Amino acid sequence: MRLLVNEIFYSLQGEGARAGQPSIFVRLSKCNLRCSFCDTEFDWGEEKTVEEVENEIKQFGCKWIVWTGGEPTLQLTEEVVAFFKSKGYLQAIETNGTRKIPEGIDYV
Repeated sequence: MRLLVNEIFYSLQGEGARAGQPSIFVRLSKCNLRCSFCDTEFDWGEEKTVEEVENEIKQFGCKWIVWTGGEPTLQLTEEVVAFFKSKGYLQAIETNGTRKIPEGIDYV
């Protein structure tokens, strides 16, 4: 399983019911809307296996992943979500709502 990743970073969730909680943000490339006001360089990305992503995020010592983008549902599959669940991660998604969200996501 491979993902086109724009960036990975650790921060506090800044919005919603989870505001203030430590989180690992995995920003995936590509978007189906291409809004003029978007602040993401969604065409650029580095292809990584889920194992490479997991090795990178282990350093943060946090168990919340926030899948964001671009539009993460263009790449995020139930298999990817299940892989990170098996490693003990809780997962949230920031989405534009135009596509089906994979089973296993803990917070939308």
